[in-house]
Amino acid sequence: MTLALVSLVGAFLLGEALLRIVKPSAVGVSRLPAIYAPDPVLGYRYRPSTSGRIARAFDLDRTVFINPRGFHDVHRPAVGKRVVAVVGDSFTAALQVPVERIWTRKLEEALRREGDPGLSVFNLGLDGTGPDVQLELLRENLDWLRPEMVVVAFFANDVLDVKHERVFREVHAGYVLQYQSEEQARRMRDLAERLGADPRRWLFERLYLARLGLHLAEGDRNLFRTNVISPAHVGDAPVNRPRGRASLRPVFESFQALAQAEGFALVVVAVPGREHPERTVQLLRSRASLPGLRIVDPLPAMRETLAREGRSFSDLYWPRDPHFDAYGNEVFARALAESLAPSLRRPDEGPGETSPSGSASRRRNLPLR
Repeated sequence: MTLALVSLVGAFLLGEALLRIVKPSAVGVSRLPAIYAPDPVLGYRYRPSTSGRIARAFDLDRTVFINPRGFHDVHRPAVGKRVVAVVGDSFTAALQVPVERIWTRKLEEALRREGDPGLSVFNLGLDGTGPDVQLELLRENLDWLRPEMVVVAFFANDVLDVKHERVFREVHAGYVLQYQSEEQARRMRDLAERLGADPRRWLFERLYLARLGLHLAEGDRNLFRTNVISPAHVGDAPVNRPRGRASLRPVFESFQALAQAEGFALVVVAVPGREHPERTVQLLRSRASLPGLRIVDPLPAMRETLAREGRSFSDLYWPRDPHFDAYGNEVFARALAESLAPSLRRPDEGPGETSPSGSASRRRNLPLR
């Protein structure tokens, strides 16, 4: 009996040790940072001056810091004379990397080297959103930013984001709730509280063998492994917009109208995905191609950089998380800078230009080449 017990304990300890050494994805955790607050227009936003933990299996585990204006970006007490504003989803918010390594920061550095050292790039990214929400986010920040150019960073899943009715997020009992109605939110809050008192949570946090057992029993999306509660967890399906409202074209028409009214240049950039890199630009050109809408495809320039530096396409992304890693942010920024730099030359570098000082000159359309 004693020998059997010793053998059992030994096997348990050996299994636990092996899991901690090998670190298979099945025993990793997936966490969104507790930085969200519900918003009646956007659905949700980042709470200003907050921080939270983001984790993806064993790819990354870091603390995210949100600036006083409510964005994952550096904080600038004053806005400069020349501003580029960027809106987009999780590829733009880039919670997976430190602020100084986000592609918008790298883009700013590259554009300053190419032209005006006083030019600033502001990151208005909000993960999980589509261009319809990003349009509203841009509108509410135009008065203080007064950009001369707006870049919309489009990813392939934005087609589905526009299709869904507004999604709200809030943080409750350590969970990020994603809901579309108050009734849904109520059920999610109850579920989060029950999970917080579940004794399996104590085991999950301390034993990799417990994590493996829960993974085998409940799959990747078990609510100990992830801290995100979605409609599926409470037996609901996402609510979609009626046909005709779930389209990219009207959204980009609204972007164009806003650009015309406010006097900024509009650029839409296709963000390539790891599995199907060409799909994003194909979707843009088939579903959102409009007269006068400038679409930039950075993929050829990114591939040139990879070939020159002897790197593979997969090096742009985390091994298990689908977003750009720090190197991917850098390469994407360099490729985009090649396309944007000619349009953002300092006024004294081009014929017939005037000084950018003064709000009227900042709020004009610049030539797009």
